[in-house]
Amino acid sequence: MRVRRPGFTLIELLVVIAIIAILIALLLPAVQQAREAARRTQCRNHLKQLGLALHNYHDTFNLFPPGVIHQTGAGITTGAFNNWGWSAFLAPYLDQANTYNAMGVGQFNMTQAISDPVKRALIQQPVAVFRCPSDIGPQLNTQIAFSITGGGSANVPTSNYVASNGSYSFRNALGNPTSSTSFNNGFFGGSSGPGATSPPVAPGIRRMSNITDGTSNTIAIGERCWEMKGVDYRAACLWGQRGSGEAASAEDQGMVNQFAVGWRPMNAPKEPGANPTHRRGFSSLHTGGVHFLMGDGAVRFISENISHTFGTSAVNSVFAFLLGVDDGNTVGDF
Repeated sequence: MRVRRPGFTLIELLVVIAIIAILIALLLPAVQQAREAARRTQCRNHLKQLGLALHNYHDTFNLFPPGVIHQTGAGITTGAFNNWGWSAFLAPYLDQANTYNAMGVGQFNMTQAISDPVKRALIQQPVAVFRCPSDIGPQLNTQIAFSITGGGSANVPTSNYVASNGSYSFRNALGNPTSSTSFNNGFFGGSSGPGATSPPVAPGIRRMSNITDGTSNTIAIGERCWEMKGVDYRAACLWGQRGSGEAASAEDQGMVNQFAVGWRPMNAPKEPGANPTHRRGFSSLHTGGVHFLMGDGAVRFISENISHTFGTSAVNSVFAFLLGVDDGNTVGDF
């Protein structure tokens, strides 16, 4: 007589496997959401560190760092020169003092530094605090070629954080864009000079007293991703920018390398042609909006659907009010 041993039938086994597959399918999205929540928190912490560095700089020099220090001399608008930017001036306040000194910021202009092989190796080292953990763009910004003296070019590290230049298009000089489109109303602008540890006060540099709308109502720094849903935003460049171009026909050099403006909406769709201005704005891989560092050091997540009249010098929407430092408009809840 044959003894029947206990066990699963084929149907029972298939049912168990199906149940396990369903549970895994339900669990994976939850795991992904938890990971993204952790990455969002880390991104906020990076911006918080930038905010502390920004205020420590102001405590030291009684002004905020310039957005960019342009080299002096003929041909600065041709894109041949490289210029130290706001991230380089914040480096000593982000535990990067050794890198700052070794790169020679304040002693050499950026073209001189990147043309030196030893300094170039330091310049090309990625810095984690300038990367959003959700962004999977390359460590070096391969879309922007920085000129090297004597020929050739080099890439600098990718950064996911861009300084606010205002609600209009890119401008080095800061002022009211409604009264003159030669100005912009953002937290950061440009300054002339060879570059120094304590740069001279210029129309492109702000003090705390210049933020008359209130630092809690003014955007200082925001995000820009490398790529999202087939749209190439190209993120930003760490330490500085190639050339000194402001806006027109400058989507691969100049201020777009390290600034953002309100010319286009957040997470703007891809624009065709040789002048794709969607790269000028803020963008993020965090669903629904972008993280921003406010002037008071707080970090806010602002919806991509915020009231925003873009493509104009008029300061007449909530997002434009937040990008401007002294328009006098009441922001309210946002």
